[in-house]
Amino acid sequence: MSTIFSETTPPMPLTDATIRVLSLKRRTAEKTDTYITAELLEFHPDLRERQRFIFRSYAYVKPHPELLLPQHAHLYQPCGEAYLAESYLRINELYIHDEDVREMLTWCKMHELAPLIVHPCPLLIP
Repeated sequence: MSTIFSETTPPMPLTDATIRVLSLKRRTAEKTDTYITAELLEFHPDLRERQRFIFRSYAYVKPHPELLLPQHAHLYQPCGEAYLAESYLRINELYIHDEDVREMLTWCKMHELAPLIVHPCPLLIP
């Protein structure tokens, strides 16, 4: 994923960024090696040392049509469907391509563990 960083130093977030999200097989909902490119809105790191392997970091992405298919419904949680003009999906880091997670975590570490906000999402409280 080369869309998080710009060519300038220090790295700054771009106006748009994409990440690769895992695609599942249609009938069995098994993992595949196929990824869907989704537009990144926010990434929230969880870098607590003791609990790093619990995979609590997550991203918000724009709802890509393929991510709304039934085999993905139990993994990619829709946020704000009932009351926001544009809802978004919450994606756990387990389902984001490893290179993309590493790049986003690197950005967050360089910015005092701040979340990476490309396009701010509204709060989930109506």
